[in-house]
Amino acid sequence: MLGVGVIGGAPPPLAMHWGAREHGKKWGKPSEEMMGPNSSRKENAVQTDFVKGDKGQVASIKIEGNAEGVDFVLRHASDNKWFKAPDGDFFARVKEEDDDPNDTPLEQLSLSEAGAGMGVDSIAAFESRGGLSLMERFNAARTVLKDAAGDRSRLRAVMVWLRFSQMRQLAWQRKHNTKPTLLSQEADKLSMLITSKWAQARGVDAELLRMMLSAVPRGSNGDDGQAIRDQILVIMRQFEIKKRKGCWMEEWHQKLHNNSTPDDIIICEAYIKFCESEGNLGVFYDHLRAHGLDRKRMQQFERPILQEPVYFPSIKTGLINAFTDYLRILKTVHSGADLARSVLFSKHLLDGKCAPLVVSAIGVQANPNASPEELIAALGATLEARQMVCASLEANAGNSGGARDLLYLDLALESHARLLVERSLASLSERSVATALLLAVESLAYSLRFGAPPAPPRATSGDEDETTQRAAAADAAQAEQTRELVEGLGDWAALVNELGGDVSAWGKRGGLRGVAVVERLQ
Repeated sequence: MLGVGVIGGAPPPLAMHWGAREHGKKWGKPSEEMMGPNSSRKENAVQTDFVKGDKGQVASIKIEGNAEGVDFVLRHASDNKWFKAPDGDFFARVKEEDDDPNDTPLEQLSLSEAGAGMGVDSIAAFESRGGLSLMERFNAARTVLKDAAGDRSRLRAVMVWLRFSQMRQLAWQRKHNTKPTLLSQEADKLSMLITSKWAQARGVDAELLRMMLSAVPRGSNGDDGQAIRDQILVIMRQFEIKKRKGCWMEEWHQKLHNNSTPDDIIICEAYIKFCESEGNLGVFYDHLRAHGLDRKRMQQFERPILQEPVYFPSIKTGLINAFTDYLRILKTVHSGADLARSVLFSKHLLDGKCAPLVVSAIGVQANPNASPEELIAALGATLEARQMVCASLEANAGNSGGARDLLYLDLALESHARLLVERSLASLSERSVATALLLAVESLAYSLRFGAPPAPPRATSGDEDETTQRAAAADAAQAEQTRELVEGLGDWAALVNELGGDVSAWGKRGGLRGVAVVERLQ
């Protein structure tokens, strides 16, 4: 017996129109044995009326024979309004081995007067399925967000959900194959939707959406996704890999072809370092471990990588060049806030001085012998670039594509600034600590100001529900926190300008003034 549940606060009476899917064929005519209670035949489809359940409404049908699941749509019984998935009909899977990449990953719906979407219970139900993929998760997240206007709890749930996914706390693929093209397109749609929601949001909502975007790949129109499949074959043919010793690259190719994930960025980087180190497997595995991968995990992929890479000295340079280009394709599909790629995508929207600033900052971070002064200078260049990005973001807020690329660039610059601060902490002297603190607080101020533009003040009344009042209080608290931070930043900047960057020369009175500002910033 299959139950399709609709969870929500007093949803209107519903009916489900459905057909059986057998051997990949959609909307097949169900047998009489499959029709559950409250069902009637409507030409080749069946209508099953929902009945009241514990948490909402439920429709029950029987799945027998070769049926893999059911395709269905929903209809309001009162006003004849129809509900479908964003890209077509809903599909409730029964057999886990079905790996149709076009399946809609929605087995439960949460309906309210605002429209159709998924609740937290439905997110949990989606993740507990036998088979899933990143593409389906992104599709499901887009369904949740589509009607999330004014629903902060839903934004929080999706942000945590996508963040868990990014951190590999949720499976990226399980009993399901996905074409890289479809994954790339779905990531593109989701990142665009988040950006459009961000442009309309204020206060805490805008901050949640910005954090959400940091956990989602940029995606593309699908060409780059297809290139993941095509280009690895080009490389293997060009260097006649199949004729050479070992089959590691062939195993990786099978994974790329069927289930490419962000792990492939790490594997590609590790293989390039392996070639550059003249076949040092220790370098290969060190890079994997530094990014949360190891040999055991790769052996447990559904398309496992069991062998170790083989070093080919005669084609070393060619392989390094080929896979460096291939890495750019992987990052376009699977990475969002990659600094070098983000600059490239948004270069046409920026002041001509921005790209050189970013390039110089990247160069210092990549230098293991950079001095504390060089790190502080790179941090200053990074913040100058953020200032230009933020100015362009304000000018392009109505351009979803441009705003998305600028948001990704600002997220990448924010991350880069944090790395520079963390790296410089161990070697800061009294002569540079004041400047470093000034730049670090400035970076935080940018994140608060442009990650979460203050919400306009709202008059509250006793008629508002508790959720609305809490949201208004949170927005007000965040606006006050941002104001305090900016004022404290101004006070600290005034101190540095007046007394210099060497705190050891500030004297007792200057030191007390500095302590007062730092305590306020805390």
